[in-house]
Amino acid sequence: RSSLSYHPNDESHYYLAYSDSFSPTADLYQLTVTPKPPERSNVMELGAKYILLEGDLTLRGALYRANKVWERNADLEATTAPILTKKRRTDGIEVEAAGRITRNWEVFAGVALMDATILEVADGANAGLVGQRARNTPRYTYNVWTTYKVDEHWKVGAGVEAKGDRYAYVPSSATLPTLPGGTTFAPNTAPAYERVD
Repeated sequence: RSSLSYHPNDESHYYLAYSDSFSPTADLYQLTVTPKPPERSNVMELGAKYILLEGDLTLRGALYRANKVWERNADLEATTAPILTKKRRTDGIEVEAAGRITRNWEVFAGVALMDATILEVADGANAGLVGQRARNTPRYTYNVWTTYKVDEHWKVGAGVEAKGDRYAYVPSSATLPTLPGGTTFAPNTAPAYERVD
């Protein structure tokens, strides 16, 4: 991992970070005839953070690109853990804000937009998956949370967390998921949802 960090003043911070990591796959594929390569990922992120209103408001934003090869992804419908893809890329942007409206009332909100694309499929998988959105990856997530300090012993809070819809298909399958009698990519989809706490 490496990074460059720049603080032009006490209220702002800019950074550029890069990481490269791998994880052996022996725990999942130790009984296969042909050994599988390790799961490997590299991530580059460019971000900034600002402190405003004498510390009552903090803003943070980041752009990132994550590349992953031989990603491991367990499938609840399968008896083994299939390889998701040979290569996938996720481009994303995150924006967060946190602040105090009053001395006792705090608010936090964040949104992330992601574009996860399959770049290359593993041996035996359907080439029609190339260019499709990777499974189990929503296009967006967001959350809003607020708390109020009643006294020295009690604080109350409420919030909403949401995720966009996600594809659910067997990524190592040689059959492209389609509707009956169709040829258009149509995988099972977990719907978007919001959760209130």
